[in-house]
Amino acid sequence: MPPLDRPPLALGLALAPGYTHHARGEDVPLWTAPVASPAFLLAMKRLAATMRAAGYLHFHVGTLGMRPIWWPARCVASPAELAALQADLDRLVAADAAAAQDDAARRAGLAAEVAAADRAAAEAALPRLAALVAASSWQLGRALPEAAALVRDGITDSFSVGRALALIRNADGVRERAEIALRRLPPEGWLRLAESADVRAAALEGCRYLSDLDEDRASRSNDAGWGQDDTSIGHLLAEREELSREETAHAARLLHHHRRQLPAELRSRLFDTVPGPATAPVL
Repeated sequence: MPPLDRPPLALGLALAPGYTHHARGEDVPLWTAPVASPAFLLAMKRLAATMRAAGYLHFHVGTLGMRPIWWPARCVASPAELAALQADLDRLVAADAAAAQDDAARRAGLAAEVAAADRAAAEAALPRLAALVAASSWQLGRALPEAAALVRDGITDSFSVGRALALIRNADGVRERAEIALRRLPPEGWLRLAESADVRAAALEGCRYLSDLDEDRASRSNDAGWGQDDTSIGHLLAEREELSREETAHAARLLHHHRRQLPAELRSRLFDTVPGPATAPVL
């Protein structure tokens, strides 16, 4: 069989002659392609022996790097063998394409299921978000306008799904961090002040008073309501039905910092009815 003068299989490669390979003291002309095609890589993986018999290789070419190669002198396959190789390759490519299509359809189905589940969860969570907007807006902070718009407009697209769930998750995080802060032991001086039932009642009243003033949820420096460092704890305390001794100690410490905003009568009930804590500054 006379040697072939061009590659017998296309394989999606831009093969071109002109490269001379030096092997065992001989100059061997090769055809090279700059990039390996999917069909070529699939054939080299699944039909390696017959591809080599057809003269196809994949190796580093001088300074060019890894390249697909057709080596004319190594093409020893007969026309029948080349035809069989092409048929085998066509079947492999078709099967690979079908598998990729099936995988894409499976992934799309899973994505649709996840999206539907997320949308259902977001819609089910809207009443919770509405409750936060209405009664615990401090947990939403600067995101309150966005949350209120979501409650008003409902779930309309994938973005609103993600935002509704994220807003609730973030709000829960704000409350949890405030609860953790309240579990820290307050200084002994504030605990002594909190022994009085009258002080405990006044502390709760003071927390509610400052929380009512805190319309901006400490987003602006305006000497009205809580500060950025204590707004979450202050609002959380204001929601309590009554304050424990430890909670009162935390409340008294925060209220003392904001005491100038409190009515004089409330300030007196908090800090004048019993000896003040050793750690508190002089009023």
